[in-house]
Amino acid sequence: MQKTNYDYIIAGGGCAGLSLAFHLLQSPLFNKRILIVDRSPKTENDRTWCFWTDQSTLFDSILKGSWRQLQFKSAEWTHTFDLGDWRYNMIRGIDFYNFILPQLQQQPNIDFVFGEIEAIDGNEEKAWLQVNGEKYTANWLFDSTFSPRGFGTSSSILEKEKNEKKYHYILQHFKGYVLNTPKPVFNPHVPVLFDFNIPQQNSARFVYILPHSPTKALVEFTIFSEKLLPPEEYDQHLQSYIENNLQLTKAEYDIEETEFGIIPMTDHPLPQRPHPQKRIMHIGTKGGRSKPSTGYTFWRIQQDCEQIVKSLQSTNQPFYPSIYPKRFLQYDRLLLSILQHRGEQIRPIFIDMFKNNPIDRIFRFLNEESSLMEDVKLMYSVPSRPFLEALWKTSTS
Repeated sequence: MQKTNYDYIIAGGGCAGLSLAFHLLQSPLFNKRILIVDRSPKTENDRTWCFWTDQSTLFDSILKGSWRQLQFKSAEWTHTFDLGDWRYNMIRGIDFYNFILPQLQQQPNIDFVFGEIEAIDGNEEKAWLQVNGEKYTANWLFDSTFSPRGFGTSSSILEKEKNEKKYHYILQHFKGYVLNTPKPVFNPHVPVLFDFNIPQQNSARFVYILPHSPTKALVEFTIFSEKLLPPEEYDQHLQSYIENNLQLTKAEYDIEETEFGIIPMTDHPLPQRPHPQKRIMHIGTKGGRSKPSTGYTFWRIQQDCEQIVKSLQSTNQPFYPSIYPKRFLQYDRLLLSILQHRGEQIRPIFIDMFKNNPIDRIFRFLNEESSLMEDVKLMYSVPSRPFLEALWKTSTS
């Protein structure tokens, strides 16, 4: 008979939900009763996550790529960085699922239910979820369910209505091909983090390349804008880049896989506890773990899971004080303003940022681990006018 009462319910079995379950499994809380609910089993390579770190991780054994160098490309300046103690890492979705799921599935205290979640609610004593007509309760419920296509609208998960006068709403959207080529095309030791050698069209656009081998790589077109492109335009931009920048005709490559993604980028509050009287915690993108100005999420999710588990162990509740200094939200707000109003200015900003700073400073800044003095040095290294204009816009909104 299916259990209906648990210590923890995890709504959403993607990166955030599975990461939290995995962190719990590695902790003294490994024997807690856990229910994981998702629409369907994870059986496909539906996405790729990248992150940089100077630490070992729980996922080192499944990294598809881990590089000691990175390349930045533009018409004005191109440079290959040695990363020192840092590594730029890539994990494929399917490898992540195949690594974590068997370990969770063999635990007698962890259950899975698949179906459409019909309701999530709770009170001061319990949280509950309804799926397939069945109600399940728990001491705490962790909710990562999120649909970026409804981002910023009345149908989205935002607790308040969209307020364009006060907040910024940008989408990072991308499409990528895993290419196979008969001849060596890619440097397997050097991924291209940014290639700005494409038309910007009044928005921030670039291509990045994550090489698997000299003849195989993920080539991804990325754009930051308020609206999605028509589906065929992503393919047009990718094919143009492959032909003009990689010098490959259609007869010279095969597309092994495709991926498409949407990441919300906003300074609209996405609190981890939107209902103070309920035992519900938002995690992942829904809980504000996507960095507003870059969209990077994977490593922030791992940090979040670590803090949640520590809090559960020490206080018997999952909430913890923010580990990110508040000044970084203001930095994010300024960059989002530039992205929203003058996206074409991002290209020269990024060129100067990477040209005039050591990579260690850039990584620490983007990870929100830099000192105030490092922040000042970085800010003085990039064009000031776009940020002064953004500061004026945000201060008068």
